Amino acid sequence: MIDGGVKAHNAAQVADWGVEVAVVGSGLINDKGSIAENLAEIHEALGA
Repeated sequence: MIDGGVKAHNAAQVADWGVEVAVVGSGLINDKGSIAENLAEIHEALGA
């Protein structure tokens, strides 16, 4: 588990570390897009 700091630019690296649960705050809630858009960007970074 990792608590914080997970964003689209590092989500794949976090997954490579074997992390299965991540707490994501500012990676989702920010001025770059809606929560849904930011979540989609993280999913895309993970290849999901």
